[in-house]
Amino acid sequence: FKTPPAGPAVVTKAVSSVAVTTATLNATVNPDGGEVTECKLEYGTTTAYGSVASCTSSPGSGSAAVAVSASVTGLTANTTYHFRISATNAGATSKGTDEAFTTLPNPPTLETKAASSVTQGTATVNATVNPNGVQVGKCEFEYGTTNVYGSIAPCASLPGAGSSAVAVSASLTGLTANTTYHFRISATSTGGTSKGSDVAFTTLPDPPTVATAAASSLSETTVTLNASVNPNGGELSRCSLEYGTTSSYGSSAPCTPSPGSGSAPLGVSASVSGLTADTTYHFRISAANEGGTSNGSDETF
Repeated sequence: FKTPPAGPAVVTKAVSSVAVTTATLNATVNPDGGEVTECKLEYGTTTAYGSVASCTSSPGSGSAAVAVSASVTGLTANTTYHFRISATNAGATSKGTDEAFTTLPNPPTLETKAASSVTQGTATVNATVNPNGVQVGKCEFEYGTTNVYGSIAPCASLPGAGSSAVAVSASLTGLTANTTYHFRISATSTGGTSKGSDVAFTTLPDPPTVATAAASSLSETTVTLNASVNPNGGELSRCSLEYGTTSSYGSSAPCTPSPGSGSAPLGVSASVSGLTADTTYHFRISAANEGGTSNGSDETF
């Protein structure tokens, strides 16, 4: 007769390739000369395990330690798991020591929000960051004139390690007037790096550039008021020639033609009537776009 072999000599090894929901469990098995009929890695959130994964290859029947492993999936993020090796030959079943590992947390959950406080050269970019229970080590906004970005501004404060959305922002300076910028939020924790969706905003145009010109076609009760207006790329919301018997004016006439939203000076005028003979009048050009209001110098006739 032949005595049965001793149970396999097993050693539970450190886990590898740990991710948010997956990991590779490792061990060694020495069959001690007896064919291993079952090789598995038991795992679960307690030392009672509850789940098993077969070894990816059989250790055979040799007399030397053979490395074995099992890739497990469907794990829960940021959770501690226990595991051990279990191997059986004709002699007995051997179980390894307990080892533990913790899956990676989910990366931060991000939402890029609309920009605020936009001026000609500055803006505040906004977002929310949910750390998903893990400290966020890096939080920044990527921005630029295309969605390739190219510039970075750190969040004014880190969102911490909570499990709810936290508002974050960054102040941008040195921007170019009347220019469209793209931006998105980017945040990193031990769970990985997340990037938010692309959001765009357009800086305000410079206020119109205006110049009051000399009056023309002067008569006892009528005159043509003249000026030039450069909208500086912003659609004008108002363009008028203000006039009156003092520099407080009090009356106005719309510009003809409308200067539109171009980027070059355009001559404008207004014909006014009902004036008083032999009287000095003051006038000036006034124009406004989204970037502000500009008033020309005071002229008289």
